Amino acid sequence: MSNPKIMSKSIPAILDWLTQNGWKGWDPYDIKGSNIGVYLQSQPRTFIKKCFNKAFHYTTILWPIATRKLCRIQPQINAKGMGLLLGSYAQLHQLHSNNTAYLNEAKNIADWLIDHRVKMYSGYSWGYPFDWQSCIFIPKNTPSSVVSSTVGDGFYQLYLATKDPKYLNICKEICTFFIENLKITYNKNGGTCRSYTPIDDYQVHNANLFVAEFLARIGKETQSQTWLDEALSLAQFALTEQQPDGFLPYWGLEQTKKYSSGKINVDHYHSGFEIRCLYQLWKHTQYKPLQTAYKRYFDWYNTHMFQNNVIPLIKPKQLYPINIHACAESILCRANLLPDHPEFEDQISQTLKWISKTMEYKPGQYTYIRQKLFGVPISSKIPMLRWGQAWMLRSLSEYAFQLKNLEKTNLTS
Repeated sequence: MSNPKIMSKSIPAILDWLTQNGWKGWDPYDIKGSNIGVYLQSQPRTFIKKCFNKAFHYTTILWPIATRKLCRIQPQINAKGMGLLLGSYAQLHQLHSNNTAYLNEAKNIADWLIDHRVKMYSGYSWGYPFDWQSCIFIPKNTPSSVVSSTVGDGFYQLYLATKDPKYLNICKEICTFFIENLKITYNKNGGTCRSYTPIDDYQVHNANLFVAEFLARIGKETQSQTWLDEALSLAQFALTEQQPDGFLPYWGLEQTKKYSSGKINVDHYHSGFEIRCLYQLWKHTQYKPLQTAYKRYFDWYNTHMFQNNVIPLIKPKQLYPINIHACAESILCRANLLPDHPEFEDQISQTLKWISKTMEYKPGQYTYIRQKLFGVPISSKIPMLRWGQAWMLRSLSEYAFQLKNLEKTNLTS
């Protein structure tokens, strides 16, 4: 059943790298948040702009560290990466309760997150440490639903590991931030949608579902019917927009024309996020339509987002660019669903072997992206802490945790 390589090689290698590297790291969006990156993204969409963007993009892939130094970008501590690490260390402590080092590191990360939360909004929230030129300009440290829910998952895992109510109270404060500060951008047919940040009007399915899942999780834990009702209302927005094939578009359908020129976009990691959220929402609420929805989406995902059931595709029928974030999500999504889909354990194991062979260029260090330039694959060999290392550790800790639970179930059945 279990893959011993997970604990004997992959996880320790990442932990060793983190010990040597520390919490600061590079990020794909730090270069995009530089003056030149924001300028290129904010200019009108012309042929010349597209050429400059392509040239800049490939330059950052070929010389990832040099371009960051040229742009005077320093490695930073990213709250989302810290949330992923918090969840990983907390789960590892649950797996190895006699190893206090995991718990001590989790508590150190938790203390940093508490000290560095955004304090200009009610509740607890976190954002990215760089400017982000989205469809609107989002300044650094603007609290984000995605970042805050990821951090929230870390605190919830730490609560499960320690049963310390202060960590559950932090989760409750995150729910307060969601309810009191995120805008309601859609309110029809019994469904609502919350904004990505307090300053935008985005209808983004993965962000909305992250909020819904976390509200349902903490609502169930604290017996808050208000949060459970809100979670179901947010989930209904996804249910009404799920496509006949089973997938969800990135943007809500009303905003697809506004923000995506009418094109429905899907990719591997956002699909994985949404499937996990729909699955966990069903587990928290037992609302039958959510079970139907996640199964339809999961069937589509396994059919369209893998090559030979093993290699993660970034988009349907598209292998390149191979992105470590998508690779990590290909492990995390299926691992999270293992309690109801143990038949995928062998495929997860095969995918992990492929990732280690293809993307791990040094022990514990993963290529950020592999892309083709004039038909030749090129690799950006830079460990992106938030985008790669932390996501890989979180996916591996979840995989190990679910395997342990499956083994316990098999022993008692």
